[in-house]
Amino acid sequence: MNLIKVAPLALCTVGVVGLATPVFAAKPGNSTIQTHHGTQTIPTKNPCTGAPGTVTLSFHDVTHMSFNSNGGGTTTETSNGTFSFVPTDTTQPSYTGHYVMWDGGPFRGTVATLTATASINGQGSDGSHLVFHEVQRFTVDFSTTPPTVTITFDKPTCN
Repeated sequence: MNLIKVAPLALCTVGVVGLATPVFAAKPGNSTIQTHHGTQTIPTKNPCTGAPGTVTLSFHDVTHMSFNSNGGGTTTETSNGTFSFVPTDTTQPSYTGHYVMWDGGPFRGTVATLTATASINGQGSDGSHLVFHEVQRFTVDFSTTPPTVTITFDKPTCN
């Protein structure tokens, strides 16, 4: 699993799983949650080389949910900030830079169908550049423990 696949799914799943009970039991209306100066550290791989390591995200995040009277609604989340990737193998370059991620889509009952986009631009410790974009479509089924995440579309690109 690469840097981007883990990060949006982790951010989205953490956000939505944490809200799963109120989401699916909510009355019609809206909810907005903002995170300022958040941090998250995730073991992952460099999306372009596959080198294992750890990414640390420093971010601002806004999640907005709208609930309808039929037990469903929509959710959208935007996250942006800086990242630092440190490879396990110290002969590989580390990277620092900026990222932007978005995910959103409808939910009904215990299932959310989401689309996620991500864009990373980083500078390597060896002078190289990391430019990565990805679009994903996936479902999260909260009727299982832990929730089941199924990726139905995934288009990553490295430049």
